Amino acid sequence: MENFPQSHDRFFKHLLSDLNRAREYLRAYLPEELLADLDLDTLKLENGSFIDDALRESYSDLVFSVATRSGKRVNPCFLMEHKSRPDHTAVFQALYYISSAMLRRARNGEEQWLIIPILFYHGEETWAYRPLSSFFEGLGGPFRRYLPSFDYLYHNFQALPDEEVAKLPNRLLASALLVMKHYYDSGYLEENASLLLLGAHDERGNFYLPLFVYFFSKIEAGEERVKEILDRLPPPVKSSVMSIFDIYEAKGLEKGLEKGLEQGLEQGLEQGLEQGLEQGKTETKRHACANMIRLGFDREAICKVLEVTPEFVEKVRREVEEGGTAGE
Repeated sequence: MENFPQSHDRFFKHLLSDLNRAREYLRAYLPEELLADLDLDTLKLENGSFIDDALRESYSDLVFSVATRSGKRVNPCFLMEHKSRPDHTAVFQALYYISSAMLRRARNGEEQWLIIPILFYHGEETWAYRPLSSFFEGLGGPFRRYLPSFDYLYHNFQALPDEEVAKLPNRLLASALLVMKHYYDSGYLEENASLLLLGAHDERGNFYLPLFVYFFSKIEAGEERVKEILDRLPPPVKSSVMSIFDIYEAKGLEKGLEKGLEQGLEQGLEQGLEQGLEQGKTETKRHACANMIRLGFDREAICKVLEVTPEFVEKVRREVEEGGTAGE
């Protein structure tokens, strides 16, 4: 489950498509002088209609508009770079994005917005901030005035201490960013699995399924090691996680997760995962239900955790009592 094209981009897009999490991210990582003049209560996720199809192929297209306290609108947009090595074209891509967006608004007769690019990086190699002008160091004085000039915000999580990320008030956001930061370090993910996964609750108290899928898509250990990771979780968390995944015991679930991740990252994780997991969903719940029955969970708890009917539980219970194959 390791090689999913652009899964980082799409996971981050899904994570910050929630406006509350996006606001917390911006509050944590925007410069103070910008925050002082931005009204984040007006933050709005744009549909990206002002960029062309070519840009949609290059960017995850996570674009927000926000008003200033003086009433003017700006347009901070996340230009996400998740490669494992630095990309010297990133600053030129940002310039292309800015100019294309402004050209489209001009053609449509719309008021221009100030676009603030934000480059997110969490690769393994060191990658220093580099402005556009650094590519033209030999340019003489009379010519330099014709060089496009703009700045971008560089959020280099590879160089950001874990302690700083962990301070985020939103535990889900902190866990997700730490998983992204250490995605290339399976040892770190395995060692800190409990801490990272315990924070994987959304603002409504539900488990944030995309983070579990993203996390386990990188774990390179075998079945026994994954079970050890799950065993370190508190029982209620473990039972819920197992009911979602039942990773190595439910037939067809790994294919369901794989297809769900591929489709979910393509179409929007919540909708795509639901569609992608449909094939293994019934079988998964059947196995998880049987395991919970053997562990002594009562019918009410099983129904609540697995979101199944009492009739479903009793049917599986009969299979278990009759020595059937449920859960094996």
